[in-house]
Amino acid sequence: MTLLSCDSKKTSIAGTVVNATTGEPVPNVLISYVQCKENGDDCTEIIIGQMYTLQDGTFKIDQKRASKSRTRWITVHSGTKK
Repeated sequence: MTLLSCDSKKTSIAGTVVNATTGEPVPNVLISYVQCKENGDDCTEIIIGQMYTLQDGTFKIDQKRASKSRTRWITVHSGTKK
């Protein structure tokens, strides 16, 4: 049985990762959709969802639960670079 807080909602994010120099799409890089566990200056990161970009550089992380009141962002991981 899964219990969900009243302070959560379904959330999604989508986009395309491109090389800043060439403008070409970047396939197979890890996208992490992240939020802070609690509001405030202390941020313990919680991963909402992750996926690798497709061959055309696109990604879509959909229908994951996230807290309404938290700051969210994406991080792109390519090898050891973040």
